[in-house]
Amino acid sequence: MSRNPGEIASLQANATLTMRNWLIGRAINLNALRQERADYGKQIVSALGHKLASRFGAGFTRPNLSRMLSFARLYPDYEIIATLSHRRTAKTTTTTSECLTVPCATIV
Repeated sequence: MSRNPGEIASLQANATLTMRNWLIGRAINLNALRQERADYGKQIVSALGHKLASRFGAGFTRPNLSRMLSFARLYPDYEIIATLSHRRTAKTTTTTSECLTVPCATIV
């Protein structure tokens, strides 16, 4: 089944946001939290959220960053995420309504 350009753009944007969120979660986990989950991690994540929001705009609240962290911890292998994102955009039998049912971005 062929896709219209808007659907292709939507799927590509979704895959890109999924990768971005995974990379942010991984970077925070490795660089800021050093893979620890102590209570002070909430303070670090909150402070990072404020810094990221002031630099890049909305979307970096503590709950969002926590989801990014969870996503990166759940799927620690970059190859898995890259493969899933690519499959999501390359799959030609998926209809638009199926894509909207469980978008990749809702995972994070």
